[in-house]
Amino acid sequence: MGHIEALSEIQKKIEQLGMENRRLMEKLEKISAEKNELEEQLRVLEGQENQLEKKNLNLQIAQTLKEGAGLHEDSQKTEQLKNHIDKLMKEIDRCIHLLKYDNEL
Repeated sequence: MGHIEALSEIQKKIEQLGMENRRLMEKLEKISAEKNELEEQLRVLEGQENQLEKKNLNLQIAQTLKEGAGLHEDSQKTEQLKNHIDKLMKEIDRCIHLLKYDNEL
């Protein structure tokens, strides 16, 4: 194989590598755009999840208060109500902890 043929082969390989590089760069741009789109969707869904958790907690508190409205004379029910409120408070503390942890990331 002569020098000209060897240079021609090298030139061909360089062109092939250049085309492959461009193809991969285009693919990378497409994947990056998809990643950004998915991250935005995740942020929206996490916001919705937080809103639903707050709504659920409010409903639980409202239900607890509703159930406890006429229970002053029934000490067992009152104790159950206190335990339920304690449970809800622990859940609130857990949520606050998770939110603080998420914000630290």
